[in-house]
Amino acid sequence: MSDQNLLLSFGENKMKYNEEIKNAGYFVIVSNLKRTPEEILEVYKKRDAIGKSFRALKSELAFASIGVHSTISMQSKIFVAFISSIIRAYYFSLTKNLRINDSKNYTTNSIIKELEKIEATRFNGHKHSVLYKLTSIQRKILKEFNILGNNIELKQFDY
Repeated sequence: MSDQNLLLSFGENKMKYNEEIKNAGYFVIVSNLKRTPEEILEVYKKRDAIGKSFRALKSELAFASIGVHSTISMQSKIFVAFISSIIRAYYFSLTKNLRINDSKNYTTNSIIKELEKIEATRFNGHKHSVLYKLTSIQRKILKEFNILGNNIELKQFDY
């Protein structure tokens, strides 16, 4: 600094920089599991999915408060939440390949929202017929579910 408080030059603080870089990207996991470090790291990563499942229970499935007045109602609500969690996890596992290149459009919530948009009807007990054209995202999701083509017939309807 000069006498007039003007900055005349600057430089990189290499000691501070090297000190920060030395520990960047490292972390410690302590575990009593008898597994390889890679397996333990995989288990650690899955805990995020468990946290998201509980968050989904509380927000999307309206489970933040029980809101019932009898034991049987509470047990029923817990059972429905449990089944919903299983279905969400199943959707998540089926669509794993879709998230490799596009994790934004293929979250469990976005997949459910896309599937809710599909309208289909069944004629004379035969295959389901889609009433409106499927989007490319819907086609990809149904393909991962191994549904497209097997049980759904795409038809154009004239109204």
